Amino acid sequence: MPSARRAGEQDALPGPAPLGRVGGTVRRAETLSRRGSCPGLDGTLGRINHRFLLSPQGWSGYFGGVLKPLPRTRSCFVCGLENRAGLNLSFQADGDAVHGRWVPRPEFAGYHDVIHGGLTATVLDEVMTWACAVAARRFCYCAELSVRYLQPVHPGEELTLRAVLTANRRERVYEATGEVIDARGQVRASARGKYLPIPTGALAAMAADFVGDASPYLGATPSVDRDGGEPRPSQP
Repeated sequence: MPSARRAGEQDALPGPAPLGRVGGTVRRAETLSRRGSCPGLDGTLGRINHRFLLSPQGWSGYFGGVLKPLPRTRSCFVCGLENRAGLNLSFQADGDAVHGRWVPRPEFAGYHDVIHGGLTATVLDEVMTWACAVAARRFCYCAELSVRYLQPVHPGEELTLRAVLTANRRERVYEATGEVIDARGQVRASARGKYLPIPTGALAAMAADFVGDASPYLGATPSVDRDGGEPRPSQP
């Protein structure tokens, strides 16, 4: 039987969330935790209630609206607004980190009650592509993708997607990492990818498919050391 809770009381989820490289969000969350003013944290640094943070009041109310909505396309299978067969996902940026929310539908199952691994790889590729676009200001094609499936993903689960650019190889190859995280902060799948910038001649047609302003991601403003070092903060 579920335990009774007082009105307005948030769930205290066990176990530390795998924070990884999530930029300013975690630093702000830790500050709020110390002050005792963020119900998205259970009072221990880094132990994040992902179910609360996925809610609108969690992101915008307690992180001061720091997540920046990213533009969407009309036709993309993952983020396309007019693709009826697609996933209809949206993504947000916090500095150079990219976040998203995914609730897999039953029709995407492979084995019974388990989402097909190809769909998990697809959403990881998408969020890592956006990490390249946000941090390096370049849209990219995936050249190489490696996925580790750590635990099954089930239909109807509320999952967090997040990714970050980890290396910029002289504007020729970008490297990113991504994770699929459940409501308890457990990583269900993780990925690493290598990405190639889309040729300039192909950008105009691609940009025309966007709903919203995609111009900030059509040029090169590196935020990572050109020799593949650690990410640097993006310039405004």
